[in-house]
Amino acid sequence: MTRARGFTLIEVVMVTAIIGLTTATVIWSLSPNGGADEAARRFAARAALAAQDSVIAGRPTGIDVDAEGYRFLRLRKGQWAEIRGDRHFEPSVWGPELDVSVAMTAATRIPARKTDSSPRPPLIVFDPTGLATPFRLAVTVRDHRLDVSGDERGHIEVQKNADARF
Repeated sequence: MTRARGFTLIEVVMVTAIIGLTTATVIWSLSPNGGADEAARRFAARAALAAQDSVIAGRPTGIDVDAEGYRFLRLRKGQWAEIRGDRHFEPSVWGPELDVSVAMTAATRIPARKTDSSPRPPLIVFDPTGLATPFRLAVTVRDHRLDVSGDERGHIEVQKNADARF
């Protein structure tokens, strides 16, 4: 009895997986915006979710943003408390290559995080009535910039900055 020659299904699947992972890594590393697009879109999607959650839950939800990352807070008994135990609202850290700044109506830069354990009031607040704190968050890598903006009606969008080169 002669044995058939060729590759087994497992060998073909493994080679295909390795090629796919290698291709994805190369494409991601060649990305011209270095992760700014993903970070901006992810923040916008999560902010929109926080706005919807505020209306559905009937209590204010906020986002505390600083140069290191952002976290979600809810107003409970007159105090802002970090949302815990909900995978949609886990804190997020900006990538080391990202420069993030946020402008509020007074065009303030991101303040340094408080050192004590009590949460400060969030920079961005979504009200149960659907109203929100207007903001513009700029995510920059090298000369590539994306802006995430939110208006007082809670509408959030991502825009390529006119000054950036894509």
